[in-house]
Amino acid sequence: GQRGIAGSPRGGGQRAAPIPLTKLRHAFFGMFGPTEHWLVISESYASRGQTEEAAKVLTAAVREHPGDPVLWVGLGNALTDHAGTLTPAAQLAFGRAAELAPGHPAPLFFLGVALVRSGDPQDGIALWQRVLADSPADASWRPLVEDAIRAVQPPAVPQAATGS
Repeated sequence: GQRGIAGSPRGGGQRAAPIPLTKLRHAFFGMFGPTEHWLVISESYASRGQTEEAAKVLTAAVREHPGDPVLWVGLGNALTDHAGTLTPAAQLAFGRAAELAPGHPAPLFFLGVALVRSGDPQDGIALWQRVLADSPADASWRPLVEDAIRAVQPPAVPQAATGS
């Protein structure tokens, strides 16, 4: 079956590996950025459930490349994965990415993913709708954002379906 883009809020006990965001990141930023190796290493840790190591790799990366918005988005994602919720530090990372790449849709999109994963689907969807409103109709990543909204938005219940 198809998995929702945003995953679900963390339940007790066993820690599942975070939802892989690699494909989404590539859709927004491409695959061959100069700092891609940092993201690959971090995502490798995350895929094994080693979320603290994943966040540490990207913390070091943004120290070395403070002007790279892709790394800041990655750090925001990694910090959210590690905490299981959107933290102030993750929010700061997404904000820094947005400052470094004004008008780029990725920082807002991934902040939306973090909000949804933190149990705040309304605010996540609102951000995604803003991303769509501000983007060209032919943007290659646009269907990903539309799919995300559909995956998270509860289907409308027709009035007639509410029986007596």
